[in-house]
Amino acid sequence: GPDNGGVGSVVFYSKNDASIPQVLGDYDQILAGTKKIDAAFTMRASVLAVGSGGIVSCFDQAGKMWVGSGTELKRFDAYSMDKSQTELFAQETYVKGQIKALLVDGGYMWVLTDQSVSRIRYQ
Repeated sequence: GPDNGGVGSVVFYSKNDASIPQVLGDYDQILAGTKKIDAAFTMRASVLAVGSGGIVSCFDQAGKMWVGSGTELKRFDAYSMDKSQTELFAQETYVKGQIKALLVDGGYMWVLTDQSVSRIRYQ
């Protein structure tokens, strides 16, 4: 749907949409086995894949940690003792499918899943 511009807004993309960051499209093809890693492929530090059914995580530019596991996506302050501040991003509302990778790009978190790519505004 359209991005209303506010914090928490989400836009879904198909995995072959030209609007998604190329690194996510390349990474998805590598995981699918249709592309090989070569000298031209650069993995960004914020994409931390741990394999099928694993946990992916990264820090956003606001210093909060995002953790994706299966179909669950959370954001929290890793240095805070107050876990009541954890934000949960509901399946189907923010993420569709199994989470494969996370990518920070400006004030957005890109989430690559086995079904689609979502872009969540967090700032």
